[in-house]
Amino acid sequence: MLANRMNLNIVHECNGLTPFLLYFAAILSYPTAWKEKFIWSLLGYIVLLIVNVIRMLLITLVVLDQPDLFHFAHDWVGRYAVGLLTLGLFFLFTYFVPVQQTLKDN
Repeated sequence: MLANRMNLNIVHECNGLTPFLLYFAAILSYPTAWKEKFIWSLLGYIVLLIVNVIRMLLITLVVLDQPDLFHFAHDWVGRYAVGLLTLGLFFLFTYFVPVQQTLKDN
């Protein structure tokens, strides 16, 4: 219950797992060492988890002040911000982690 005015339900889909799974799948498909994949997957999980909690907090604060802005804050700002962050994390990974060459048959 928010300020005795409305209910706020956080559904299962808002747990941030989908962006992480997309990021994780991209990391796994990248040709590099498993150690790098593990480190960057863990880093991405932590960053996405923290940002998702902040996103939910900010949406709650917006709803407390302007309930009519819920769908804009959630569907447009929050969803696209997390999507862009997920893509940005993968771009950082590809920038800092070299491609591991595979051995070719001669």
